Amino acid sequence: MDPCSLKNNRGTNGRHDCHSVKRGQTDPHWIPDRRTRPYRLMKFNTMLLSRKLFARFFFGALFGHTRRRKRIAHKWLSGDGIEIGALHNPLPTNHKTHVTYVDRMDSEALLRHYPKLSGRSFVPVNIVADGELLSSINDMSQDFVIANHLLEHCIDPIGALKTWLRVLKFGGIAYMAVPDKRFTFDYKRAATTWNHFLDDSRNTDEHSHKAHYIDWIKNVMKKPEEESDGVLAHLLKRQYSIHFHTWTAITLHEFFRNCRTDLGFPFSICEFKKNGNELIAVLKKEPT
Repeated sequence: MDPCSLKNNRGTNGRHDCHSVKRGQTDPHWIPDRRTRPYRLMKFNTMLLSRKLFARFFFGALFGHTRRRKRIAHKWLSGDGIEIGALHNPLPTNHKTHVTYVDRMDSEALLRHYPKLSGRSFVPVNIVADGELLSSINDMSQDFVIANHLLEHCIDPIGALKTWLRVLKFGGIAYMAVPDKRFTFDYKRAATTWNHFLDDSRNTDEHSHKAHYIDWIKNVMKKPEEESDGVLAHLLKRQYSIHFHTWTAITLHEFFRNCRTDLGFPFSICEFKKNGNELIAVLKKEPT
């Protein structure tokens, strides 16, 4: 029998006894021996490729998230406006904008309130005000309002949106980024319903606050029942800012639609985009 006809006639070093058969080409059953150079090269190339793919997807998602925010901001924002609750992560804007930073505490108090962010550099707080009320900001005085990862922290999101529209000029832009609960620590919590938003708009008493904190303690902090009362008292005392409400892409779009159709809020939706684990909404104030 011709030795070249034997598909698996290998020597001890992983080579074919018939040297006219080129490895990996004419013999489909050829498998490189672990001791051979081709095997080591193949293993190295596979490892290198996997690391390149990981870096591409991980860092691409990480920096793509910021780039998309920046691109949308540059498209829609110009003039003088405010950003509420920027902390250490202000929205990148272009040279056509002048941003005034608003928060409910000054910079030093914010550092004490968020000790986990102590190593970060916070933006200077220019105006200390409740972001849901903006009582010190005049009606129709702003070209834009930026509220990234703020709406979920509002006890009354309907009232907050009404306030932001109040301070905007006609044609002014409200730029919002809201986390999609399915991709955050809120994933076990139910998406907030429209009727819940209406109830919170009518009732902003302490009982309503407690219900939100209890849901947070159970589904996010995952504290046992015997510890819940102590944790609740601690959060209420500090007035700690939690995610009072949660959204998905569908429920956030419904929230904006209902604010327009049911409550008559004067705005149009210019953009509504998914951006990693968040949703970006750009609203334009229209004349009433």
